[in-house]
Amino acid sequence: MSEPQDGWQVLQTKFPCRTTQIRDIYVLFSASVLPLAPLYIYGMPSTGKKSVLSLCLEALNKRKIEIDCFLCPNERALYESILNRLCNHTPCRDNGFQSWKKTERLADFVRHLNELPCKEPTYLVLLHVDALVSLCPRTLIVLLELEKYSTCHWLHVTLTSYLPWEKLKEQLLSFQNVTTPFLLWFPNYSWNECATILEKMLLTEPKYEKFKRPFVRTVLDVLYHAIPYLDQLLRLCQQLFQVYIHPIEQAVDSTSSHDASKLYSNILPYLKQRLDGIYCHQPPLADIRNENRKDILANVIIDEQQYRLSLTNTAKLLCIAAYMASHISPKRDSKIFTKKSTRVKKHRRRTNSSTLTEAIPFRLERLLAIYRVIQQQLDESFTEKESSGVLLVQWKTICDYHFVLPIRTGSSLTNPKYVSQVTEETFHAFSKQLGLQLTPYFGLD
Repeated sequence: MSEPQDGWQVLQTKFPCRTTQIRDIYVLFSASVLPLAPLYIYGMPSTGKKSVLSLCLEALNKRKIEIDCFLCPNERALYESILNRLCNHTPCRDNGFQSWKKTERLADFVRHLNELPCKEPTYLVLLHVDALVSLCPRTLIVLLELEKYSTCHWLHVTLTSYLPWEKLKEQLLSFQNVTTPFLLWFPNYSWNECATILEKMLLTEPKYEKFKRPFVRTVLDVLYHAIPYLDQLLRLCQQLFQVYIHPIEQAVDSTSSHDASKLYSNILPYLKQRLDGIYCHQPPLADIRNENRKDILANVIIDEQQYRLSLTNTAKLLCIAAYMASHISPKRDSKIFTKKSTRVKKHRRRTNSSTLTEAIPFRLERLLAIYRVIQQQLDESFTEKESSGVLLVQWKTICDYHFVLPIRTGSSLTNPKYVSQVTEETFHAFSKQLGLQLTPYFGLD
């Protein structure tokens, strides 16, 4: 028992503030014999679920297969993705981009699972498993009770989600005696925990070590509630730290940590522009190198593109479609989806400008239909027809940036509605960037 204990204690030094979670996962996966009961890990995004899981499996030298359920548009894509990864099969030109086995039904998936040639102990990690509730709930039941439905005793299933198990189980009440897995919660990082992690992970020269603490805490005071993702905070800190310490580079030995509080003014304009970019209240980063600061920042290289909202053309189109789906009445969809709407006379367009409504909820299907109509106006050089998986990734991106917010009634998780948070200025800005003339086309002011 001492060996696993020593192992997880070493790992906690690599990933601070997750001692309990690392200990539980490491001890559970240290078992030499499978099968084990499934593991259900839940918590909000950017709480370390995936990172801690990967860290423990790598330390134990276990084979890991990772599948993101959010990127699977249908049941067949999910089944074939799992089977392809388990048997090390890659669809390519040589095999005609075919999967290992054509699998459209759950019964076929279980049968092919028993036919797999590889029997090496494997840990199957399914990310965003809450997507299976609306996609294929029966598959979720089978994965939780894999030992009962399959002979794959060499396979362990780990599920990750942002939903607590009780909330997820409410959607599975139609199934009797659902197996309860091991439950492990990853709480949100507190302010002090974020500061500890960023101080540890921020890469600097040893002579600047004493300035890391005041710098990180200054950034967190401004952006802790605005940027919920640690990787984004770390990247931002890594870039701004050079601006922060630039005035004292020549006299770092004679500068005390108390004097570091005066360096806040160096990064204040960047933090302000970062906030403006996140909430889309102002244009992207402006030129803040005024005449009084040219001598200070002349030799500092800053990648200003990192301070802009890193949205692809597809994500911008989805934002445009979200704004229109939320502000145009569904009764006018027939005018949007027919070619006749493009031949409406000029005076008719002006009279329709009053049909712009306040923000109304919409379903994802309606937004995607509007997205396809808008996409037809663009040149192929601007955007390509994305696959369903890539499109869902871009949809998740604009959800993470809070361009759209889900609205669920009660505890229902299936087929939710959304409301747009895209401002009119952002709508016109994205339309102008992509060269779209949507204002007259849809009769908007």
